Amino acid sequence: MNRKNAWSAILLSIFLYACKSVENKMLPGTYAFRGENWPDTIKIFNNNTYEHFSYQDGKRLVNKGKWTFNTRQVTFKNFTFFNGGDGLWISTVELSAENKVKLIYASDSDMYFEQIN
Repeated sequence: MNRKNAWSAILLSIFLYACKSVENKMLPGTYAFRGENWPDTIKIFNNNTYEHFSYQDGKRLVNKGKWTFNTRQVTFKNFTFFNGGDGLWISTVELSAENKVKLIYASDSDMYFEQIN
């Protein structure tokens, strides 16, 4: 393979990887937090509702609301961050190399929610 063909193959691979996009029907499921040691879980339902829960000091904390999806972002309305704050959470959505949906919490710290089922 000559250099031109090698570069073409590399660029095509990058383009195809970048084109992997998340569809609305892929979002429902259970997501576990990956990053710091926070036991947060989000359940996204087909009816555009969600349930976010965590455990602190032996108590189960629950937050419920509605979500919308727009190409590469999920907006969670009435979202409570159990480490402080609430309101809207707009999360970028990505697909992992294993085709698992990831809801990005903090890209600079590699913290996200990963779909587990």
